[in-house]
Amino acid sequence: MDLYRSKELNCGFVCGDVSCLFLNSIHDKPRKQWISIQQEMTSSKYLNKKAPQLNFAFKYTQKKFKRGDSLFMTVSPTSPKTHQLVDFRGNSINENGLFDVIIIGSGPAGSSLGAELSKQNASLSVLIIDPVLDRRWPANYGVWMHEFEKTGYSKDVAIEWPKTSVFMKDGNEKLCFDLTYARIDRDRLKKSLFEDCSSAGYQFLQASVDFIDESDVNKTSVNIKTNDGTHHHLSSRLVIDATGHNLKFAKFQTEHEPGYQAAYGIECEVSEHNFPLDEMVLMDYRSEHMKGSASEIEEAENTPLFLYVMPLSPTRIFLEETSLIASPAVSFEYLKKQLYKRLHYMNVQVKNVEEEEFCLIPMGGSMPRLDQRIVAFGGAAGFVHPSTGYSVTRTMNQARLTAPFISKTLQDHGAGPVDELSTKIWNHIWSPTRIRQRDFLVFGGDVLQKLKLSPLREFFCAFFALDVKLWSEFLAFGLLQPQERLVYGLQVFFNTSNRVRKELVSNAIFNGGPDFFFSVLPLGFNAAEVESEQKSKW
Repeated sequence: MDLYRSKELNCGFVCGDVSCLFLNSIHDKPRKQWISIQQEMTSSKYLNKKAPQLNFAFKYTQKKFKRGDSLFMTVSPTSPKTHQLVDFRGNSINENGLFDVIIIGSGPAGSSLGAELSKQNASLSVLIIDPVLDRRWPANYGVWMHEFEKTGYSKDVAIEWPKTSVFMKDGNEKLCFDLTYARIDRDRLKKSLFEDCSSAGYQFLQASVDFIDESDVNKTSVNIKTNDGTHHHLSSRLVIDATGHNLKFAKFQTEHEPGYQAAYGIECEVSEHNFPLDEMVLMDYRSEHMKGSASEIEEAENTPLFLYVMPLSPTRIFLEETSLIASPAVSFEYLKKQLYKRLHYMNVQVKNVEEEEFCLIPMGGSMPRLDQRIVAFGGAAGFVHPSTGYSVTRTMNQARLTAPFISKTLQDHGAGPVDELSTKIWNHIWSPTRIRQRDFLVFGGDVLQKLKLSPLREFFCAFFALDVKLWSEFLAFGLLQPQERLVYGLQVFFNTSNRVRKELVSNAIFNGGPDFFFSVLPLGFNAAEVESEQKSKW
């Protein structure tokens, strides 16, 4: 066979063979690489200096090529190189076996479900896949302590505030409640959940999921790409999508058009501040910093924002400028500008920003389809409160309820078609009781999205005038019985302003439809199901 060599590229290939001798001159020292031709390509995307063996590949011909030629080939080494699939701790993964559960995503949803499964059945084979296992969780999670304690992870709380306050009018008048709020130590919580998973022998794999193959009725194939670029196929009886709001795999009943909560936050060092250290500010809807002109007043009215405050020390504080719900979402750039404008008005001088937070949460929208094989969990399953954006406590407490059901269902189901298995789990997660509750919460979110600043303040004045137990139950995914939701709704309705009442009635008639009315009327609801939910309530 003849060897053709190009001096311009310092490379060669053997005519008449499927292999080429490759000498790459990009490096100071040429590299030799035996490669095999797989497929012709005309795209220049393989010009990648991070993968120099792909920088120059040549069509199977006797033509000499010069730098800049556009014909490329997908190439792969023919040398006997194996890629043993190993988990995050260096242990081998059985690629040929059948996992009981594969969880895609290792955030609070995926890791809490894994941790609760480990407490139910350590003999299950469980794999948790995430391309960024070692990345810090991005959000600063705030929780109601009386609800978070039920998760069993209260030891991972970083700081607590025994009081919670809200500002609904300009000036210094505020409403203050003896309701403990807490901030989770996200690093400690992640470590705790990962350790609980690992204690049962569950494995973590740093990889991305390219696609999921559902063609086999008895198993689901998950096709992954590891960080070194190799592709593998894994099989499982049950696949859980815990990827949050990426919605890569979840399917919805109708077109998914949620509203969005957007927030820009900073944890920072300041010269001083006037926020009491035993009190967090849940909502500060004051707009005095936006009264420099008529246009500013109109801007504040049309784009209602509130400040969320966690005082950490006399000179350290977490501040977040937040749009409760809007569509389209308020931009981070605008939120950042408004935060610093507000702080300037309050004479709070930021000396050093330790961390920035960019938070965008889809709220409401369509329900996921309950007949799909991939079972979603957490944000992907619609666990976000459609009126407030809360989700982490609900997700972790839902994991306590879902894990034993998954364990028992896997055991009872045995081998065979897996679609029925997924359907049972979907119907457990979204029981008729929970669907009706969600319909009511989605109605509330839709109303809030339409209110400008002044009527929004009036709504929340009525909301926080309710008994603390009632409004805190609303925020904590309570009010499971339709009668409870009706009492809550009527109290808000009769205590708010006429323009808010008008919006509530209009939305109920023209947008709420049967779903809203069934959510507040005790027609056909299952009392035994509600009782069961209340006994194991989040």
